[in-house]
Order: sequence, then C-alpha cells, then structure tokens
Amino acid sequence: SSLPIEDLKLSMRGHNVLRRNDIRTVGQILDKTEDELLGLRNLGRKAYDKLRDRLGELRIVPANEPWELWRGRWKE
Repeated sequence: SSLPIEDLKLSMRGHNVLRRNDIRTVGQILDKTEDELLGLRNLGRKAYDKLRDRLGELRIVPANEPWELWRGRWKE
C-alpha cells in the first residue's frame, strides 16, 4: 500500500523510528518480517504492538492473525 505512515497516526517516537529506517509507506512496513521490524533501532515490543494494533484498527492487517500471513500482501 502506498498509504503514508503519517496516516497511521502513530506516536512521535513510533513515527520517527520508521522514518529513520527509511520506511515511508504501509507497504514498506508490510514488506518486513516481524523480526525485521522488532530489529529496528528503538522499535521495541511495545511500539511494535501499537503499530500492529493500529494496522488492525485500520483493517489493513487483521489483529488476530500471524504477521507472516500478511507480509508483502499489499504490494502494488
């Protein structure tokens, strides 16, 4: 998805972590594995869970399904 990460309305910290890692769109988030996301500097489990919750709230990724089922699904 080309949806910009700004549209996720994440915390400033969460937003900055993604930007510093050159992640600008939801599609770029979905291209990452859970381990890759958790490996981003300053993105801990709590921030990852908030990101995942937000993607679920927007119905981009179902909150109750494993991340790996959705990885890369939204390519354009």
